[in-house]
Amino acid sequence: MKIAIAQLNPTIGDIIHNAQQIITAAQQAASQDVRLLLTPELSLCGYPPRDLLLYPRFIDSMQQQLEAIAQQIPPDIAILVGTVTENPHAHSQGQKPLYNSIALLEAGEIKQIFHKRLLPTYDVFDEDRYFQPGNHSNSFNLTPNHLHSRGEYRIGVTVCEDLWNDETFWGKRSYEINPIADLAQSGVDIIVNLSASPYSVGKQQLREKILSHAATRYQIPILYANQVGANDDLIFDGNSFVCNSKGEIVSHAKSFDSDLVVIEFNPPKKKDNLIPITSPPREKTEISQEEAIFSALVLGVKDYARKCGFTKALLGLSGGIDSSLVAAIASEALGCDNVLGVLMPSPYSSDHSITDAVALVNNLGINSHKISIEAAMQAYDTLLEPLFAGTEFGVAEENIQSRIRGNILMAIANKFGYLLLSTGNKSEMAVGYCTLYGDMNGGLAVIADVPKTKVFDLCRWLNREQEVIPVNVINKPPSAELKPGQKDQDSLPPYEILDDILDRIVCQHQSEVQVIESGFDAEVVKKVMKLLARAEFKRRQAPPGLKITDRAFGTGWRMPIASKWLT
Repeated sequence: MKIAIAQLNPTIGDIIHNAQQIITAAQQAASQDVRLLLTPELSLCGYPPRDLLLYPRFIDSMQQQLEAIAQQIPPDIAILVGTVTENPHAHSQGQKPLYNSIALLEAGEIKQIFHKRLLPTYDVFDEDRYFQPGNHSNSFNLTPNHLHSRGEYRIGVTVCEDLWNDETFWGKRSYEINPIADLAQSGVDIIVNLSASPYSVGKQQLREKILSHAATRYQIPILYANQVGANDDLIFDGNSFVCNSKGEIVSHAKSFDSDLVVIEFNPPKKKDNLIPITSPPREKTEISQEEAIFSALVLGVKDYARKCGFTKALLGLSGGIDSSLVAAIASEALGCDNVLGVLMPSPYSSDHSITDAVALVNNLGINSHKISIEAAMQAYDTLLEPLFAGTEFGVAEENIQSRIRGNILMAIANKFGYLLLSTGNKSEMAVGYCTLYGDMNGGLAVIADVPKTKVFDLCRWLNREQEVIPVNVINKPPSAELKPGQKDQDSLPPYEILDDILDRIVCQHQSEVQVIESGFDAEVVKKVMKLLARAEFKRRQAPPGLKITDRAFGTGWRMPIASKWLT
């Protein structure tokens, strides 16, 4: 019996288009004699739909399209579609109004509905806000196209988080039940997991370990179908794969791209015999961490622009490493002809800032325009002189330069309908080394979850075969160039130290004492913690930033602004 994984890239709320994607995948799979097609979690509406789930018309539209899909798919194929269904007991029993569901469609009908049993409510996940957990183990019988000695298979159905609660893997349980164990006990032949699991560094390796452990423990093949594409700040890497009952990965879908993977399950007593039939075999392509991050960010920019209706983007080019990396990502995502880099020198800009920016433009082949901001600075000086008279030049004056640049970029974006890309990195966002209504302006913060040290790593990786990022951009000391001779390390610890401290505080949730006991200077740690807390109001007003780590400043970061805890 052939089973296929449709690794789809849905647009949230574009239910008709998403339904057509599913129908097209079913037609392609049926042409290869596939009996069962898997699609990702909430494949009909896209994940995460968030508060769109509060609108009854949104739910009704999914039901209508689900029925339409059932009517339009080929007659000999069954498909599992991720959808949302209403909970009929919501009002009478005080339950949540909806289920995160999987619909089994076959022969023109909606045959069965299965509900997700474990609802994550951590990091970027907030499913308990909308959904009622299912309380039954999910499985169905399926008859192969061509009967052999066996009449049917028992397929166990799980949804994303349902797979992530194996106490023997984690050493503990986060939920009372283990849906995989329940299915194994019921005697299923195959387990499928339909997911919308966002990308983060190292997560695919974790997924493979979890599935391999479960397949080995229960001696049951597991098929994992993941969403691909980017929705707002979340990037979905795909990387769907199949484990046989020995825990071996026998087939693997593409990373960061849509795909259709067909495998074959052979009867009857050889549960380890889950064999890829594609030619050549779909083996996993190993890539470096830098390549994975770059690919994720490219997909993030590409899908954010496409799904929001943009075809072109612009950004400010300072000649620095952050804007250079963002320009390279944008060029790869949208095409060099669709990217505009704006050079905005001030009297404090060094000569190499311009020459490095021009070299980058030439290397990437993007469009550029140069606008001097000196006249605008003088105009601000004249306007503010009566009020600022008798005071020393300081941060307020420095930030005016950044805000002039931000206004210029926003004006261009408004005039021509471009997507403005913000270029600040995670280290700067953490400690507030950025200007509100200045360099923080934009519709998407491309590298807001990339620490400064990783920015350098990515640029060196880009230059592995030929110069993409000018070498001087990588080698020169980082500087905002808002006053003569300024360097980032005049205000901040060296980035190697800063990023290590931030990782301990932000990602590992270490206390001030724990960080200091790890060997860091006490005054430096206290300063970083104070800056982190004080910058919260800036982060709250920042554009959405693409998430690549387990702890990003975005939907999963829920810190108060008015707080004394970290300070």
